[in-house]
Amino acid sequence: GLDLMYLPLAYCTFLGYIKFSNLKTNNIEACPERHIQELFNKAKMTHKLRIIRYFAITFYIFCVGSTTNAQTNGSFIDKRDGKSYKWVKIGNQTWMAENLAYKPESGDYFIYENKVDPIRKKNLLHDGYLYNWETAKKACPAGWHLPAHKELNELFAFIGSDPGIKLKAKTGWAMDGNGTDKYCFSALPAGRYSQGKFSEIEYLGFWWSSTEYPVPPGFDRVDAIMLYISCSLDTAYATPQVSHVGLSVRCIKDK
Repeated sequence: GLDLMYLPLAYCTFLGYIKFSNLKTNNIEACPERHIQELFNKAKMTHKLRIIRYFAITFYIFCVGSTTNAQTNGSFIDKRDGKSYKWVKIGNQTWMAENLAYKPESGDYFIYENKVDPIRKKNLLHDGYLYNWETAKKACPAGWHLPAHKELNELFAFIGSDPGIKLKAKTGWAMDGNGTDKYCFSALPAGRYSQGKFSEIEYLGFWWSSTEYPVPPGFDRVDAIMLYISCSLDTAYATPQVSHVGLSVRCIKDK
């Protein structure tokens, strides 16, 4: 067979073929290191294979990454508090790949603490803050915004079937409900906060949109659309939620 030293070049050539033949890539470029690593994850990681893995990533960046007009993943600093966030491009959209963890100067927001949930030990670094809708609408950093309902639908349209599976992180979901994280969105089940209690931790994930949802006449409340993902479902939904509930936030980049 071919010597292993040809593997990086073969992989690079394969990705280049996909890119320039206009085949649907399913965002394989979003996490190049992950896809390259999966070529080696069943092999005994000898010193030689570590060197090959290094050159595989280098070949990828040189042969494929340098031919695109924009990066497909990266990170940025929120200048308000110095926190760093990963981002990923999915289709024509650029999403934060982590839950927002910004502490606003005002509004209603909530955070898991060890004393609240000593078994799971959830914290700010893992889950981010949970915000009510009014606070969430003003929480994103400059150059980013809370996604509208139509932007959620655009995300679903690009992903196609089973968006829940493809958006969920590979770990962290209860009932063996982890996803493939195909697009490196890494959705986490941070649950929600309502009436003084945290609930659905590790089972459900909820993220606010900026779109208000009309309520029937006679109801004294405000509802808004949220992104809903469950450990037990392959799909994902855009569905209404009462606005005072605390949910996670994923910002989308301004165009």
